[in-house]
Amino acid sequence: NESINEEMVKNQELQVWDLGSGSGRDLAFLAEELKCHFYNHLSEKEETKASSPCFPFQFVGFDNHKGSSKRCMPFWKHRLVSDVTYSFLFDLNKV
Repeated sequence: NESINEEMVKNQELQVWDLGSGSGRDLAFLAEELKCHFYNHLSEKEETKASSPCFPFQFVGFDNHKGSSKRCMPFWKHRLVSDVTYSFLFDLNKV
């Protein structure tokens, strides 16, 4: 079990997985809240945009329903988190 370190944040290696993600609402809301917190924290430090680090998290949804990915993307775009969210068709019963 690896702890979060500065190198992981720089390389955007932090992932949040949602197993059985359905339409992706949980991922969207979590991504939204973390992005808000991350960028508000940066603005409190008064860093310029040129030196601002990239948002270090990726949100990944896994679901065995064939239509899950198609349902997720419009919602993620509407919530402005489609740049950090991903969905994969995956049968969790076979793991």
